[in-house]
Amino acid sequence: MKNAWSGFKGRFWGKVFASPSLRFIFGFYIFSNKHTRMMKKEIKVNFKGNTTLVDLGAGSGYFTSIAAKTNPNGKIIAVDLSDMMINRLKENLNKKGLGANVTIKKEQIEHTTIKDNSADVIILSNVLHELIDPKNIVNEMNRILKKGGIILASEFIDNPFGRKFLSHHDNEVHGPYSVEEIQHYFGKCGYFREVKIDTDTNRILAIIKK
Repeated sequence: MKNAWSGFKGRFWGKVFASPSLRFIFGFYIFSNKHTRMMKKEIKVNFKGNTTLVDLGAGSGYFTSIAAKTNPNGKIIAVDLSDMMINRLKENLNKKGLGANVTIKKEQIEHTTIKDNSADVIILSNVLHELIDPKNIVNEMNRILKKGGIILASEFIDNPFGRKFLSHHDNEVHGPYSVEEIQHYFGKCGYFREVKIDTDTNRILAIIKK
């Protein structure tokens, strides 16, 4: 995975991603407020007690913070490769008085040091489009996810807006996804027993169960 989150872009989108109010404003076009609600609900249902949630490509920590507030007794592992995003993640957790149960790892998300079969929930938000080969992250998530665990993968859908919004990325990365591509990568790999997909304007959300 390439580290694209630096400079002005990293500072600007780091603030947007971390702020509930800004995410709501941008949610009508860039994010999906509907999918954010759905992901929060799944986190609340599946991340309880002494369980482990992994946030791959955690960025400035929007979902890491939600998870930490939802279940202070659980274990959270936030993985990102950008120093800028990791620093912002730490700042955001500190401001909210969170982070006691959060471990931050600076690693490639396709090749983490997380133990096999250790995660109950995996969050993958706004990450897939930055990958060169999605198969690697699918393999890695299967490795670390427990049987019965759940993946929440949110991404830009392949439409004119998604292609335009992500046009600044290198040509070699994947870019936005169609429903068929998500079904192919997660449904045809043989790792997962259930893949549910929901679309909303410019976004796609996959709820994947192992």
